[in-house]
Amino acid sequence: MAESAVAPAPERSPAIGTTLRARGRRAATDVRLYLLAVVVSGAGVAVMMRLWRVDWRVPFVYQGDALGSAAHFVTTLETGWYESQPRLGFPYGQHYHDFPFSDDLHLVFAKVLGWVTGGHWVAAFNGYYLLTFPLAAAGAVWFLRQCRLTGPTTVVLAVLYSVAPYHLQRNEAHLFLSGYYLIPVAMVLVLRVVRGQPLWGTRPRPRPDTGAVARVRSVLTGRGAGTVVILGLLVTSGVYYAVFVLLLLAVAALVAVAGHRSWSRFRGAVMAGIVGVGWFGMALLPDLLHAWKYGSDGDAFSRGGDGPQFLGLRIFGMLMPSPDHPIPELAALRKWFVARYPPDAEWPALGLVGTIGFLLLLGVGLGRMMRTSAGPVRPGSRLEAFGALAGLSLIATLVATTGGLGLVVSMITPAMRAWNRMVIVIALLALAGFGLTLEAVAVRLRRRWAEPGRRHAPGRPPMPVQRIVLVLSVLTLLVGGADQSLPSAVQQPSTVASFESDESFFVEVEASLPAGAAVFQLPFRAYPEGELIDGTTESDQLRGLLHTRSLRFSAGGIKGRPQTDWPAEVVALPTADFLTDIAIVGYSGIVIDRLAVPDRGASLLRRLEPTLRQPTVTSVDGRFAYLSLDTVLAGVESSMTPQQRARHTAEITHGATS
Repeated sequence: MAESAVAPAPERSPAIGTTLRARGRRAATDVRLYLLAVVVSGAGVAVMMRLWRVDWRVPFVYQGDALGSAAHFVTTLETGWYESQPRLGFPYGQHYHDFPFSDDLHLVFAKVLGWVTGGHWVAAFNGYYLLTFPLAAAGAVWFLRQCRLTGPTTVVLAVLYSVAPYHLQRNEAHLFLSGYYLIPVAMVLVLRVVRGQPLWGTRPRPRPDTGAVARVRSVLTGRGAGTVVILGLLVTSGVYYAVFVLLLLAVAALVAVAGHRSWSRFRGAVMAGIVGVGWFGMALLPDLLHAWKYGSDGDAFSRGGDGPQFLGLRIFGMLMPSPDHPIPELAALRKWFVARYPPDAEWPALGLVGTIGFLLLLGVGLGRMMRTSAGPVRPGSRLEAFGALAGLSLIATLVATTGGLGLVVSMITPAMRAWNRMVIVIALLALAGFGLTLEAVAVRLRRRWAEPGRRHAPGRPPMPVQRIVLVLSVLTLLVGGADQSLPSAVQQPSTVASFESDESFFVEVEASLPAGAAVFQLPFRAYPEGELIDGTTESDQLRGLLHTRSLRFSAGGIKGRPQTDWPAEVVALPTADFLTDIAIVGYSGIVIDRLAVPDRGASLLRRLEPTLRQPTVTSVDGRFAYLSLDTVLAGVESSMTPQQRARHTAEITHGATS
């Protein structure tokens, strides 16, 4: 019987083995770069924020919009998600579906960190802010490597991007804007379109008529799946950042058609834009369904029409030093500039290294465009990357500058008004441009040192390019880090004192009342985005929520519905009627924010004390005072049945229920 023949296994081509080994070495190098960037970023943050001095029981920032972000953390940890908080806007509650909000990714981190910290919101809040720094560094590493930068330059510029002035200025006051770590990841998609690289994978599909196999774009395999995931994460990390990237992606698609006649690139970018819009729809779907079921709350998201002009990006302001620069003379220069040429909304600044990189991109990029003798650029080269960065930075500036192309978007939706936030996208491009220039300088220095006739120490050849790059990178890190070390990033003693005063006050008030009791807050302030009063904001009404476990409050309901705006009507009544009505609704006392009323509340206390007597609890710093409604409640309970109180409550609150 003949032996069956067994086909020998095909031998691996030496070229394939070499390629696989090279890829493995590059992957191992990149992993080390990610780890190094994360570690150096963490060390830089520790120094810049003086973390060894921090009181970890207290947030880094405890005022303004930081209170609103902290309230989201508290609500997420208490209820499982941020959309509904029954302890605010009593008796209707706070329903964030009335204020469209798609930055869900940050609250996912809140849930995870809540589990890790045992539900302590301050630890989760501070922890997430600190986490945004290494995440930004890691994201920047990927983008910078795509720009053909070497290891040392990549690490240094990724660290500087993670501790950008924008980051330290936003801090926990705009915590979700501080989480810009997905911008570099998403900008890789834009860079791919500019370079002519695909955004989507392909998969085989047989043709029934001929039996041939065609290849079609796929969102399920390879780069396609990555593109979908990146866009989804970007959209849920911030509407501003998603719009910025999608606008640049749209411009890149137009360039692909006009400049390269590449319809394939154009179609790929359009498909990515459609996917991004689809993610927006999915993120806002719960809000849209809520509006369909309960009607739209049009007043909740009303914003002034001058926002895009007031909050637009000003080029020279972006190039100026930070307003709290560590060098007093440079900080004074910024203050002089603002005083002479207002406004300076949100203080955008690139930092020294970013400013140099931005000017290099514009200068060298425009210079090359004007040179008629400029030769072709080799695909995949650093010069090609520099040209792409120059074009993108110019487009981003034209979009975001005051009166620029972004104004058209603001005409469509009032949600897009603060175009100065494009500065963090420009900072990424500028740092990459600086890195490419730095490495080009290193090569030039090496060539000059190697020229014939130049003398070197005996036995010492000219310094290799890698070492020159390393030296220049270290100098860049030291100078750039010192320039970006803002004093305002350090936790202030006044923050600790204010937090501890509020803590002792609200804990004492809650201890004096039954579980689940409600307190009425004066003055009434619409939420969110209400008016400023003597330096206080509408978010100051949320301080009580942060320091109590079951106490309920009148403030914090989303403005625009009668069920949340009724306190504005009841406070305008005569004193006796006002006190009686809030007692009927179920309030046990009143908390007065003395900083938010004239004469530190003296007139208001004179109005209330004849009926309620002196405050029973006063905060250590004198800001808050609590007055009990016991005497009024006793009269209401003795004169009205529960059924009568329920009917009257529905009339007062326009049908709001707890």
